[in-house]
Amino acid sequence: MIRLSSVNLPFDHSEEDSVIAILKLLKIRRQDLLSYRILKRSLDARKNRQLLRVYSFLVVVEDQDSLAGIIRKSDKITIVNDIDYSAPMSNRKNGGNPPLIIGTGPAGIFAGLILAEAGLNPVLLERGKPVHQRTEDVRGFWNKRILELESNVQFGEGGAGTFSDGKLRTRVKDKSQRTKKILGELVLAGAPEEILYDHKPHVGTANLVKVVKNIREKIEALGGEYRFDSKVVELLIEN
Repeated sequence: MIRLSSVNLPFDHSEEDSVIAILKLLKIRRQDLLSYRILKRSLDARKNRQLLRVYSFLVVVEDQDSLAGIIRKSDKITIVNDIDYSAPMSNRKNGGNPPLIIGTGPAGIFAGLILAEAGLNPVLLERGKPVHQRTEDVRGFWNKRILELESNVQFGEGGAGTFSDGKLRTRVKDKSQRTKKILGELVLAGAPEEILYDHKPHVGTANLVKVVKNIREKIEALGGEYRFDSKVVELLIEN
């Protein structure tokens, strides 16, 4: 697979413009381009110049080996492996004691999903309410100043970021493709596809409520369990 970086296109370009830019950069015919997808998209809005979209593309061609010379001479073209996230798995069975996850913010939700996909039937403990009930409680606070102590902007399914427009940021170097896994699951659950490649992606609060609910239903379908109104106040350690 080939990665094309720093491909500049007009802000209001068409999909055909993308194809033409790829063909021109690789010096190939249209029939030699098998597929492509956007890897990253950002905006170049520097002053005194045309507004541009800046792309990185992942490209599949008919004969990649024939492009060795072009690839070697260009700093915009590299060979890459498009790998997926692979969760570390354990051969141990839970023996009737499922893993417990405290909180259903982003970390808790995706920990639950990975464990559920591994067949370990996690139990997620949440002090607050399911996201739809929580949304009603938050509206009650904003509109009527009625505060629910365990179901509000801070507490409840989805975590504290549920009502903050769903901005997705991380500076972690992601060699294991965890970010790819998370963004892919968000899209499967109803988030806009643009989050897969936008430079500063955000889901949007309206979408987040639906996304959080859909991921919960996926975890439950895989054997996981949610327990709402379940506040953890102490850890008892024995043996």
